[in-house]
Amino acid sequence: MLERGESSSETTFDFTTIDVPGASTTGALDINNEGVIVGRYASAGRTHGFVRSTAGELTTIDFPGAGFTVAGALNNRGDIVGWYTLPAAPVVRHGFLLRDGEFTTFDPPGSIFTNVLGINDHGEIVGRFCTLAICLPFPGNGEWHGFLLREGEFTTIDFPGSHETNVFKINDRGQIAGGYGTPDGNELPFVLSRKGKFTSIALPGAKQISQDNGGLNGRGDIVGIYCDGAPPCFFGPTRTHGYVLSANDFATIDVPGALATTAVGINTRGEIVGSSFDASGSGHGYLLRWGHLGVIAARRDANDDAEDSPRAGTFHAQKNCAQYSGLAGGFCTLTVSTLKQIPVGTKVVYASAATATALSSDLMLVPPPGNSVAFGHVELNRVTRTGTLTFSGGTGKFQHFSANVTISFLYPQNWAWDATYSFGNEGDPDDRD
Repeated sequence: MLERGESSSETTFDFTTIDVPGASTTGALDINNEGVIVGRYASAGRTHGFVRSTAGELTTIDFPGAGFTVAGALNNRGDIVGWYTLPAAPVVRHGFLLRDGEFTTFDPPGSIFTNVLGINDHGEIVGRFCTLAICLPFPGNGEWHGFLLREGEFTTIDFPGSHETNVFKINDRGQIAGGYGTPDGNELPFVLSRKGKFTSIALPGAKQISQDNGGLNGRGDIVGIYCDGAPPCFFGPTRTHGYVLSANDFATIDVPGALATTAVGINTRGEIVGSSFDASGSGHGYLLRWGHLGVIAARRDANDDAEDSPRAGTFHAQKNCAQYSGLAGGFCTLTVSTLKQIPVGTKVVYASAATATALSSDLMLVPPPGNSVAFGHVELNRVTRTGTLTFSGGTGKFQHFSANVTISFLYPQNWAWDATYSFGNEGDPDDRD
């Protein structure tokens, strides 16, 4: 079991409220790397899903014929998953996938109650299900299980020795985040690696979590819900707090003035979504942008069994450019990297100066894994903040790499790169999964 550090006093939060016009309650449930948000809202006695664009435009999602629809999660391709009920059987919940405007419905075998809570860019879907006629949302009934749906095949996920397991999210590395019940009625978060290793996580102060929902991004940062007082921990309008944890750092999330707060989605930029509850019990969605001196997501937990990055996919990196003056020979240092071949601490040294509108420069990475140095080239349009990154030199593992990148400003001297990448056929086979 991993013990996580205490909350840092250096964490700062910037909240934006998300309310669907005319709704009695709104909840934000997930956010992708573009900043698109999905969730649920209630209006006139019905529950609907919604998607919120980066421009703030809201679109309702209703499964055809359903009286209850929730949009639970989305990926960077725009695929949305969730669950719904039909008026003829309001206690039976079914999962759905919405892709390119078409709904597909599914349920794990024997499920009466399906919650679909996560989908990654590979189309792998996770959630929880119950096989009882009436499924109670607290530990002890022993009929809650997590599931993974991969290439049309369901796999049940049960934390070893636990009477109850819930699964929340899956990232592109195949890591799965969830929660499980303990014999004393407590609930704890866990991470399941793609290789099948469970790691239980103890929050500081022996806090109990709610298994209702939580979030995981490509860097391995986790968000969730914890409760004050004795177990069990119910999700709802009292005594709940959101939290975010990464490496050895932990921070509580409380929306100012709210009676309770949840945190259930986080993207690679560190943007977080969840809900808050006011004195009337009404829920409000929120978007949280946060900063932390030292960037807590920069550090990977030493106990995580890191796996090689796939031969193609997406990656997120952040760099501190305090040592880059805009002149040749300046460098930036990576503080976050989801690509194993470019570890945190790598220096990115530029051979040419940047102009006001562009950066066209040879560069080298020092020290890349398995090399004394790796040589590449970057072409960036500083107006559109897009470009390409290629590597053809070096002595091994990082040759034949190319990526299309989008850059974004984080805070003074710190930038983020989000990219789609691939290794050519001549790359080192040792880098494969």
